[in-house]
Amino acid sequence: MGTVGGSRHCPTIISSDLLSAVDLSIHVFERLRAIAAESRLHLAYLRDTFGNPFRSVAFDPAWRTSTVVALAEQMYDSRDFSAMPILADALQDAGCDSDDILAHCRGDGPHVRGCWVVDLVLGKEWRPPAAFPLTGPQPV
Repeated sequence: MGTVGGSRHCPTIISSDLLSAVDLSIHVFERLRAIAAESRLHLAYLRDTFGNPFRSVAFDPAWRTSTVVALAEQMYDSRDFSAMPILADALQDAGCDSDDILAHCRGDGPHVRGCWVVDLVLGKEWRPPAAFPLTGPQPV
């Protein structure tokens, strides 16, 4: 009956159905881990783009020195945000004392075009896209 040492609790033959189920379980687990990692990255991009929606940050226009603006423009145009810590130093030299702004610039990132700090420096405002016209029957 496929047992070892006469024990019925220790089969020597594992059915192919069981192996298939184990393989499927491993595949599903690996896929879920990949999805979770991708979700964390997307969340990091959202945080970089929009910041903390529950905490507004005031930006003093006096912090827009020529050095600060030049750094922000260079990063925006090149999409290379490796100079974010340098931007933090330049903002601090300009009088910026916002912990949120400085911590964001000095953080690990990732940073992407549309970074809320770079957009603040460049005076860009986020505007929601115009609503798409409804197609099909209109609600009564």
